[in-house]
Amino acid sequence: MSRSVKRQLSFFLIVLCGVIAYNYVATRQIEHTVVNSSVQERERAFMQKRAEYIKNHGETSMADQEIKQELAFRRAHFLINSSSSYQSAKEQDLEKFVK
Repeated sequence: MSRSVKRQLSFFLIVLCGVIAYNYVATRQIEHTVVNSSVQERERAFMQKRAEYIKNHGETSMADQEIKQELAFRRAHFLINSSSSYQSAKEQDLEKFVK
């Protein structure tokens, strides 16, 4: 191959890579915009529902929210402990049966 053909081929490859990179970046920006708009729509719908709930039922205080959160945590902790104690009791019964 002559030197001019090599230059033309390398120029073509560089331009081709540039077009592919530009197309990739443009597509990513469009996808990112679509994702952001759907997130914003969900946030807007959530805020609308929250505003309607507060309008109908009144807003709960921070203390009430903390109490509910603590109770939910304790219930979850109790369920975890009770299921693990149930599992250990089941294992002990199995060991007695095997012996």
